[in-house]
Amino acid sequence: MATLEKIRSKGVFLLVVIGLALIAFIVGDLLNSSSTYVQQSRANIAEIDGEKVTIEDFQAAVNQFTEVYKIEYRTQTIDETLTERIRETVWENILKNSLIKNDADKIGMVVSEEELTDLTIGDYIHPLISGRPIFTNENGLFDRNILIATIAQLENKPTDPQMLEQYNALFNYWSYFENEVKNSRLEEKYTTLLSKAINTTSSETKFAYELKNKTSDVIYVSKKYHELDDKNFEPTEEEIQKVYEENKERFYQNSETRDLKYVAFNLNPSEQDFTDAKNWIENLKEEFATTTEIAAVVNSNSKSYRDVALSANEIDPDLKDFAFSASKDAVFEPQLFGNTFKMARAVETGILEPDSIKLRHIVIYENTEEATQKLADSLFNAIQNGSDFAALAQQFSQMPQSAQVGGEIGWVKVSGLDKNIKNACFSNLNGNFFTVKDGNAIQIMQVSEKTKNVNKVKLAVISSEVTPSRATYGTIYNEAKAFAASANNIEQFEAIAKEKGYTVFPYPSVDANSPRLGMINNSREIIRWAFENEPNAISDVYDCQNQFVVAALVSITEKGYRPVESVSNEVTNLARKNKKAEQLIADMTTSNIHELATKMNLQIDTVSQVNFASSSFGKEGNENAVIGSIAIGEKDKISAPIKGNNGVYVYAIVNQLSNTSPYNEEVEKQSLELRSKYAVYRAVEALKDKAEIEDNRSRFY
Repeated sequence: MATLEKIRSKGVFLLVVIGLALIAFIVGDLLNSSSTYVQQSRANIAEIDGEKVTIEDFQAAVNQFTEVYKIEYRTQTIDETLTERIRETVWENILKNSLIKNDADKIGMVVSEEELTDLTIGDYIHPLISGRPIFTNENGLFDRNILIATIAQLENKPTDPQMLEQYNALFNYWSYFENEVKNSRLEEKYTTLLSKAINTTSSETKFAYELKNKTSDVIYVSKKYHELDDKNFEPTEEEIQKVYEENKERFYQNSETRDLKYVAFNLNPSEQDFTDAKNWIENLKEEFATTTEIAAVVNSNSKSYRDVALSANEIDPDLKDFAFSASKDAVFEPQLFGNTFKMARAVETGILEPDSIKLRHIVIYENTEEATQKLADSLFNAIQNGSDFAALAQQFSQMPQSAQVGGEIGWVKVSGLDKNIKNACFSNLNGNFFTVKDGNAIQIMQVSEKTKNVNKVKLAVISSEVTPSRATYGTIYNEAKAFAASANNIEQFEAIAKEKGYTVFPYPSVDANSPRLGMINNSREIIRWAFENEPNAISDVYDCQNQFVVAALVSITEKGYRPVESVSNEVTNLARKNKKAEQLIADMTTSNIHELATKMNLQIDTVSQVNFASSSFGKEGNENAVIGSIAIGEKDKISAPIKGNNGVYVYAIVNQLSNTSPYNEEVEKQSLELRSKYAVYRAVEALKDKAEIEDNRSRFY
């Protein structure tokens, strides 16, 4: 009871404590929920009209496209530049497909499952499928049977790790193109619908026909803007502002950009680095020339030794003369080529063998070694007894790419063959069938053709590229670091650079998603830095693979119309061009083109068969204002001076011809509408301008 009374006496205090605890619990829960929301939000790489794109989905699409690229181009090498292009391609595809789908959904436009089936494996195969190399026959033509056989391989998912890897690669490949066909078909439907909204009236058709079918031969004179001294035509601030307002749409940008300047410190080797590299290779010379373990010496000091015979076009050009004139074990003394020291030893000479052979194979791989051997023996005997090799390859080979074309591997370089396969091939150059054990698989092979024998040599090469040493690296880094630390603003940055003899490079209009600064490798982090700082900031030193870079942030241009100051050069040039045109128009007004030519020392030139459809005005190129004027001009009349892109022109039509072919309104209308429908393909750009797009790629890459 005493305890109970004690609790009651402290009732108000306890209520306050419990209340605070409850509030803390609720607030904590809200904070955790908010934190989760923020984390989820930050996991979105983009938002397109309210539709979120997660980083996981985006990266999965990048990975899929990368694997498709490897298969299509038969490569495993994806460098930094290619990775950036792939990311950009994936982003553009996601953006376009999302915008079109969202608009199509509003009117119920879809691609049905039946339609997709017909376009992928049915009677109306889409070009995205029929154009794939893996679905072509030995004649390079699309074969629907090969397509169906390939897709059938996706029905049973294997358990063997090696086969599963091939299965997954094929599954991702097919899924990618199936999805691309669906998106492409929806886009076709969408643009077709838009194109139906473009109509050409009969009067428009007739007018365009008459303009197109009236051709003119003209004489003309021109005075180019660049022939006038710029200093005599400096525009006023009012004129510059006027030109800016007239051309303002040219200066609209869809995203925020930054203007940078930077100094690059190239990582070049020092004289001491060259001396050290020369001493190193000279010290190896005796061992290299006398060793009986040539592979061990080469492999421990340079690129791996290739114990293969090489033809002339496979030899390093710097060593070719030596290779085919040297006797066995002769040594090419160390020499410097560019930044690389090289020495070589003729391991074997006087070799005569084919440069390339043409192969076909059937790859057999079953669940057990015994089953693999049994099937291989059965197929080998069948082939020896006259069975169709190509048909058996299509039915039994576990290598889909070659199975689809009857087991044809095609021409391969002998120097690129595995040693065991090469030995087996050279034992059967007469066209015999043979088998080769290849891991857990067995290959039934045949050399169907070979090139003529050529001279080859085996050459051991030790090369050493001279690169900056750690000491050189440190010296250049310290120089860059001292420069970065010495400047506190743009003015100091440029002044100190000038004093030190460094070149300051401008880099305007950097977008947050730009992959790099120009051709500077590994410079993405500089762009990240620029978008985290304010103007006048000076960066630290960035290691950009073969150079150190110090950057300065000059200015920030927000999304929207770029201010006149940031486009002053372009606007000033336009305004100056206008002033020159005004002066030339006043000077070139005439009633006699020959007198004008004499007066201004101009050459009279000619252009034949000019009409409204002409894409260029003779050697003058894109001068649409002149072409349009000629199209409605009259014979034997001197034109008023015409302001063109490159100068001011005066012309006279000396001959006019009209096409006498009968007017066919339907044909002319179709031709006109075909040209006008180009606007339909800009629909996606219009959707982009209208859409609310939050692009956060710069957070992740």
